[in-house]
Amino acid sequence: IALMRELYRRQALSGALSGATTPWLISLLGFIRRYILSDGSSNNFHILSIVLELVLDIYSEELKNSKAMQKEVNRIKKQLDNQLIYMEEAQQTLGAIELITASYRSSQLSCNIQIATDVASTVNDSFINSSILTAD
Repeated sequence: IALMRELYRRQALSGALSGATTPWLISLLGFIRRYILSDGSSNNFHILSIVLELVLDIYSEELKNSKAMQKEVNRIKKQLDNQLIYMEEAQQTLGAIELITASYRSSQLSCNIQIATDVASTVNDSFINSSILTAD
């Protein structure tokens, strides 16, 4: 992966990928499938998605003729689709948690306002009662 990053940085990745044999491409696609989501972050995803895109661009004709390459690409696609579903579900869960938290804070604020209003009313009533008593 470090080599791929360096080739990309030097703008030599396309040249390095050209001229590959079908078995080598199948191995490369298997490597991409194994490591594109492996570290749980986007560290590998960025460079491996670039490599995948280049392979698909350069070898689109070979892809049409090779069932093994199609199988690897479909496995990568399925893996990425599953990851997207997981991310959407996680986003929905975070949204629900934020809604619950906001609702809790809102109810807490309403409760605190009611308590403050009750305290102010009690203080005001006490002040009025004490003013009446001292006026007598």
